Amino acid sequence: MLGEVRRVVTVIPANVRLYGSAGTQLRQTVSIVPEKDFAFKIVKAAARDGSNIGYRLQEEQNDSRVTYLLTVENLKAEQGRYTDRIELTTDSAYKPMIHINVHARIGAPKAVEKK
Repeated sequence: MLGEVRRVVTVIPANVRLYGSAGTQLRQTVSIVPEKDFAFKIVKAAARDGSNIGYRLQEEQNDSRVTYLLTVENLKAEQGRYTDRIELTTDSAYKPMIHINVHARIGAPKAVEKK
Protein backbone atom coordinates (compact mmCIF):
# COMPACT_ATOMS: atom_id res chain seq x y z
CA MET A 1 0.00 0.00 0.00
CA LEU A 2 1.39 3.37 -1.02
CA GLY A 3 0.10 6.84 -0.50
CA GLU A 4 0.35 10.06 1.37
CA VAL A 5 -0.46 10.13 5.07
CA ARG A 6 -2.39 13.26 5.89
CA ARG A 7 -2.94 14.76 9.30
CA VAL A 8 -6.62 14.91 10.33
CA VAL A 9 -6.20 16.83 13.57
CA THR A 10 -3.51 18.65 15.55
CA VAL A 11 -3.60 18.10 19.33
CA ILE A 12 -1.21 20.22 21.45
CA PRO A 13 -0.12 18.94 23.91
CA ALA A 14 -0.96 15.34 23.07
CA ASN A 15 -1.15 14.33 26.77
CA VAL A 16 -2.13 16.20 29.92
CA ARG A 17 0.35 16.22 32.80
CA LEU A 18 -0.86 17.55 36.13
CA TYR A 19 2.22 17.63 38.38
CA GLY A 20 2.37 19.66 41.58
CA SER A 21 1.61 19.87 45.28
CA ALA A 22 -1.64 18.94 46.99
CA GLY A 23 -3.72 22.01 47.73
CA THR A 24 -2.55 23.91 44.64
CA GLN A 25 -4.56 24.44 41.49
CA LEU A 26 -3.33 22.12 38.75
CA ARG A 27 -4.82 22.76 35.31
CA GLN A 28 -3.79 22.35 31.69
CA THR A 29 -5.45 23.31 28.41
CA VAL A 30 -5.23 21.21 25.26
CA SER A 31 -5.76 22.75 21.81
CA ILE A 32 -7.55 20.52 19.28
CA VAL A 33 -7.52 21.85 15.70
CA PRO A 34 -9.18 19.93 12.86
CA GLU A 35 -7.28 20.24 9.57
CA LYS A 36 -9.11 22.20 6.86
CA ASP A 37 -9.62 19.20 4.57
CA PHE A 38 -11.02 17.09 7.43
CA ALA A 39 -13.25 19.52 9.31
CA PHE A 40 -15.28 17.89 12.06
CA LYS A 41 -17.23 18.71 15.20
CA ILE A 42 -16.67 17.22 18.62
CA VAL A 43 -20.08 15.96 19.66
CA LYS A 44 -19.28 14.41 23.05
CA ALA A 45 -16.59 14.47 25.72
CA ALA A 46 -16.37 11.86 28.47
CA ALA A 47 -13.76 10.85 31.02
CA ARG A 48 -13.10 7.14 31.37
CA ASP A 49 -13.09 7.39 35.19
CA GLY A 50 -13.55 11.09 35.99
CA SER A 51 -13.30 10.79 39.78
CA ASN A 52 -10.09 12.87 40.01
CA ILE A 53 -10.48 15.32 37.13
CA GLY A 54 -12.83 18.00 35.93
CA TYR A 55 -12.87 19.12 32.32
CA ARG A 56 -14.49 21.71 30.08
CA LEU A 57 -14.61 21.80 26.28
CA GLN A 58 -14.93 25.15 24.50
CA GLU A 59 -15.29 25.82 20.78
CA GLU A 60 -13.62 28.88 19.27
CA GLN A 61 -13.68 30.25 15.73
CA ASN A 62 -10.25 31.46 14.52
CA ASP A 63 -9.50 32.57 10.96
CA SER A 64 -12.40 30.55 9.50
CA ARG A 65 -11.21 27.46 11.42
CA VAL A 66 -12.68 25.89 14.49
CA THR A 67 -10.42 25.27 17.47
CA TYR A 68 -11.48 23.29 20.51
CA LEU A 69 -9.96 24.04 23.90
CA LEU A 70 -10.12 21.24 26.44
CA THR A 71 -9.26 22.41 29.96
CA VAL A 72 -8.48 19.63 32.44
CA GLU A 73 -8.24 20.28 36.19
CA ASN A 74 -7.11 18.13 39.10
CA LEU A 75 -9.79 17.41 41.74
CA LYS A 76 -7.72 15.10 43.97
CA ALA A 77 -7.07 16.81 47.32
CA GLU A 78 -4.48 14.42 48.76
CA GLN A 79 -1.10 13.38 47.44
CA GLY A 80 -0.83 10.42 45.10
CA ARG A 81 -0.80 9.48 41.44
CA TYR A 82 -3.51 8.65 38.94
CA THR A 83 -4.17 8.29 35.24
CA ASP A 84 -7.34 8.85 33.28
CA ARG A 85 -8.40 9.33 29.69
CA ILE A 86 -10.77 11.80 28.09
CA GLU A 87 -12.51 10.45 25.02
CA LEU A 88 -13.73 12.99 22.49
CA THR A 89 -16.31 11.68 20.03
CA THR A 90 -16.41 13.43 16.65
CA ASP A 91 -18.72 13.38 13.65
CA SER A 92 -15.78 12.45 11.39
CA ALA A 93 -15.54 9.18 9.50
CA TYR A 94 -11.74 9.65 9.37
CA LYS A 95 -11.23 10.28 13.09
CA PRO A 96 -14.35 9.25 15.05
CA MET A 97 -12.56 9.30 18.43
CA ILE A 98 -9.74 11.38 19.91
CA HIS A 99 -8.10 10.18 23.12
CA ILE A 100 -6.41 12.55 25.56
CA ASN A 101 -4.45 10.73 28.27
CA VAL A 102 -4.21 12.41 31.68
CA HIS A 103 -1.29 11.71 34.03
CA ALA A 104 -1.15 13.24 37.50
CA ARG A 105 1.44 13.25 40.26
CA ILE A 106 0.27 15.10 43.36
CA GLY A 107 3.03 15.68 45.93
CA ALA A 108 2.87 16.60 49.59
CA PRO A 109 1.51 20.06 50.37
CA LYS A 110 4.15 22.76 50.54
CA ALA A 111 5.08 23.86 54.04
CA VAL A 112 3.92 27.33 55.02
CA GLU A 113 6.75 29.59 56.07
CA LYS A 114 6.40 31.31 59.44
CA LYS A 115 7.42 34.95 59.60
